[in-house]
Amino acid sequence: MNFLHHEQIYRGQDVLEKIRAFPICICGAGAI
Repeated sequence: MNFLHHEQIYRGQDVLEKIRAFPICICGAGAI
């Protein structure tokens, strides 16, 4: 149960980092 909870937190952080990196990818594509 505890492991599952940590897994959810980890997955949430991973999604947040992808969302945070998304505008950078768009700007990078626009620069090229």
